[in-house]
Amino acid sequence: MTFKELINVFYKADIQYALDKLGETKTGKKEDLVNQIIDSSTPENVLNAFHHNDLKWLCDKYDIDTSRNKSALIRNLLEYSKHEMGIEDSYTQNAPIDKLNSMIGLHTVKKHINKIDAFLKVQKAREKKGLQEVKISKHMVFTGNPGTGKTTVAKIVADIFKEFGFLTKGEIIEVTRSDFIGQYLGESEKKTAEIFKKAVGSILFIDEAYSIFQGKNDDFGKAILPAFLTNLENHRDDMVVIIAGYKAEMDNFLDSDPGLRSRFSEYIHFDDFNSDELIEVFKKLTEEKDYQPSQNLESSLNTYIKQAKTKQNFSNARFIRNTIEKLIQNHALRVSQNLDDCSELDLKTLNVEDLEL
Repeated sequence: MTFKELINVFYKADIQYALDKLGETKTGKKEDLVNQIIDSSTPENVLNAFHHNDLKWLCDKYDIDTSRNKSALIRNLLEYSKHEMGIEDSYTQNAPIDKLNSMIGLHTVKKHINKIDAFLKVQKAREKKGLQEVKISKHMVFTGNPGTGKTTVAKIVADIFKEFGFLTKGEIIEVTRSDFIGQYLGESEKKTAEIFKKAVGSILFIDEAYSIFQGKNDDFGKAILPAFLTNLENHRDDMVVIIAGYKAEMDNFLDSDPGLRSRFSEYIHFDDFNSDELIEVFKKLTEEKDYQPSQNLESSLNTYIKQAKTKQNFSNARFIRNTIEKLIQNHALRVSQNLDDCSELDLKTLNVEDLEL
């Protein structure tokens, strides 16, 4: 029994529930949901997203021990699946790094993350041979414009560290400046410590991190920054902190304290997507939603995207997602006028007029 076959045993509603927990909400045929969830994370994380009772039900179905906790059920199911397949190794076809490498664009990012993946893989192999682990700071800086994939890649990094056992939870905890600030000055240091404590075993992701410290007149920022630096150093081994934002603003933030820049070992810049890559993103996302562009729309997209890229604060893949939502809404308005006579092709084809409504 392959891992895919194991997941396929669950009811469709259970798979949708698990997808929601993984942040991969999707509707459609059960086969599509199964493919989506097995590609979304490691097998362990996928099973962990299902309800405890659903895992017990599956174990019961195959006479697997159900007397232990959820983690044990997951291990038992994975062992059962591996036994049925006649293999002992992990499910490398679902490795998080494969998900990253299958993404459109992100060439520079992929080089950095593949290097990290290789390092962790080798450290795990050294550990099995009884060799000494090489410990390095894992904190990272992601720079780039909106919609370039920073949050998505942070989630994949969490899965990579979890896969090799370097993070116990492998979750991603997203925070902003408001999470650090207390009602009075003395409370900010306490809240900072609480945030880091909550993130132990996980990834602490801070988008627009430069908002934490807004200059020498920012009293709250002055209180947060020393506590932030202390916790960064104290949690070098049990979490990964990723700070992200625009490059220029991030550079200013990192230069705001002499000890800040040195706390981070990886600096990864996310380039803007070019027009061809954005069209690939468009095609992939529309196909996932069971829509398709007409020839006229496809030929107009290149010009539409190039014009949008000249505007300030262009949001890359986020712009494409917003464009698709607009197209789908306008398409619905158009076809709803004569819905009884619509064919399946009419219901899934987006036209250039839907872009212009």
